[in-house]
Amino acid sequence: MNRLLFVCGFPSSGTDLTKTILNTHPDIYLNGEMPLLHNITKNGFCADTKFTSLHEIRAFQTLLSKLDTWNNIENLGYSFTNEIESKKELNLEEVLKMSFTSRTTPVWGNKTPQNTEHISELADLFPQAFFLVVVRDVRDVCLSWRNKWSKDMIWCAEKWAERMEEGWLASQQIEENRCLFIKYEDILLDTEPCLRKVCEFLGLPFSHQMLEHQKYTSKQIDGKLNYGRKIIKANTAKWRYQLPSETLARIEEIAFNTMKLYDYEAFSASGPQPISGLETVRGVLNGIYAVMVIGNRAKNQNNLTQRIKELIFHLKKRILR
Repeated sequence: MNRLLFVCGFPSSGTDLTKTILNTHPDIYLNGEMPLLHNITKNGFCADTKFTSLHEIRAFQTLLSKLDTWNNIENLGYSFTNEIESKKELNLEEVLKMSFTSRTTPVWGNKTPQNTEHISELADLFPQAFFLVVVRDVRDVCLSWRNKWSKDMIWCAEKWAERMEEGWLASQQIEENRCLFIKYEDILLDTEPCLRKVCEFLGLPFSHQMLEHQKYTSKQIDGKLNYGRKIIKANTAKWRYQLPSETLARIEEIAFNTMKLYDYEAFSASGPQPISGLETVRGVLNGIYAVMVIGNRAKNQNNLTQRIKELIFHLKKRILR
């Protein structure tokens, strides 16, 4: 088996936890984020791309290096000399796998929250790829954005609604067996049945190591407070006692239709009400302020240099979109 897997979702929706759990399975290895991978199409690469020389592969590796925002491609310097000499021709997925990692697990890939909106592009690029989409209640996502970055919750609700709807629509355009949606709440509260469902989706036997992922994750990541730690079941429905009633209603109104897609019931709102122009402007300005002045509150290295890099990344991502 050789199965490329993309773990998608929305920032602060549990993709880190999902990746960490999956990586305890002996047959799975996912590296970190690569949100700009779909942009290789702008440089002429497609599902039918064939590499017949080291020169062509080097050009592709150079492009990957430019798109590797968080330095997550672990084997980018791989030579491919033996492969070209023996096989004469390599396809796009083969070169990507050997560039991603030197590990030989049957299931490989990466997790990228930002790629939910690019499922269609990635599915076209990699016709054999699978997609695991992690969905979290928008109300808790908005709280996380406020607490971690001090970002505007109304603007967060708009982004969540837009991107998660795009992800849903994209999933309807590919084969049903290539995409699985799981809820963050199920990972926390109904862990084993949820993970068994994921293993079945990937065609793998269940591994009990997945139930104790914290024992197999030694690395900590600055800015991710719960990375590699035991599941915290209480990290659900915080919105019920932390969101002001007016804010709660507005979040639900903006995300109303997308919430229905994912079977989240509105508590206050009776129907959809789109975001206003003023709310949009306020959200964008607040986002710039949050990146430049606040940064990631959970980071030890939350200095101005890091915040400028973050802002440049967001600008680059928006341009490439």
